[in-house]
Amino acid sequence: MNSVRNLLEIWGIDGLVDIIVGTGGAEIYDYILDIEKANYPLDGELIKDIMKHYKGMNLNFTVPYNGILYATYDDHYIQALATGDRVPYEVVDFNEFLEKPKAKLMIVCHPDYMDEVIERSKTYSNEKFKSSSLKTCSDLYEYMDPRVTKTNGLIEALGVHEITLDQVCTFGDADNDNDGIGKYIEKYVLFK
Repeated sequence: MNSVRNLLEIWGIDGLVDIIVGTGGAEIYDYILDIEKANYPLDGELIKDIMKHYKGMNLNFTVPYNGILYATYDDHYIQALATGDRVPYEVVDFNEFLEKPKAKLMIVCHPDYMDEVIERSKTYSNEKFKSSSLKTCSDLYEYMDPRVTKTNGLIEALGVHEITLDQVCTFGDADNDNDGIGKYIEKYVLFK
């Protein structure tokens, strides 16, 4: 969500956006009511367990939080992501950082390595916590709470204003921006 807020001026639409639904639908910023909200974060212990599942692989982990990408170490993957999203990054000790729940975990890797990340994801499970995961672009694979979708975030954000999905125009930059919104309305506009 913070990267989108930073990019509105560059895109030439600053002042034209009423609501941002970001972080896969977990974060909402309402410009009309000046309300920021986060839903369904992942428990820090779950994030640590997911990271442990990928041990030994050629990738990096990052968690977006308060407009900063927090990473496990400094490498070209996090540098490229931070540059592309126009947000700063910091390398931190995840044992301390994950004492409180966070919105999601992102795995950053080379696009040619993504198939291996996806294959490893198929063998992950945790009996105590639930999570869902998906590839969101060529170099990002994300874990979040299964209740988090862009559609659910939109429905929540719009409900406060008594607006229905067929009255909005949405756009996004990744596959998770179109999570089946068509099953909720017959006509919608989605710009890629």
